[in-house]
Amino acid sequence: MRHRLRHGWWGLGLVLAASMMLVACGGEGDDDTSTPTESATATATASETSTATGTATATETATESATSTETATATEAPPTGEALGRQNGGATCDALFPDGLEVGQDVEDVFVCIDSPAPGASVGTSVTVSGYQAGSFEQNVVVEVRDASGDAIVRDATTANAPDIGLIVGAWTIDLDVSGGEPASIAAFSESARDGSIDFGGEIEVTP
Repeated sequence: MRHRLRHGWWGLGLVLAASMMLVACGGEGDDDTSTPTESATATATASETSTATGTATATETATESATSTETATATEAPPTGEALGRQNGGATCDALFPDGLEVGQDVEDVFVCIDSPAPGASVGTSVTVSGYQAGSFEQNVVVEVRDASGDAIVRDATTANAPDIGLIVGAWTIDLDVSGGEPASIAAFSESARDGSIDFGGEIEVTP
């Protein structure tokens, strides 16, 4: 009787051991089923990181492009020179009339502007100065090439070709010998008929 009981308990132990092994195998299978979830999470995280990086790069590139465009635009503004007398808006014709000028054109105010040379140009020992005017006394334009102290190296006058007096545009030009000094600026203006002072005009900087 006792012998049979021992064999029965031993069999029951084998059954229990086999059951535990099956449970253990089932647990390992559960671990295997978690692997796809972890892989999907890692893939999603990598995708989100990649998208964020791409967005940040595009934003930085757009910002840099906008900054470059603004800088280029700012540096394209042409120099205007200095207005003289009662003239406003600078000395160059481009500054006063960005859309251009034509002989015989009607304007709203008096002016004398320099079309050539451009501000900062080198003039050497001689220079041809040209521009436009309207409203100067008898259409006369006085041109001076000045040194760094503001003294005139050479001074001469010319007459514009406006078809009539008044606020009607006329073109002018003059050749000047500046071998007697080092040019620093060119001034073109109309003188007052009353006292000979500068009535209106402008001045640009140049180099020898």
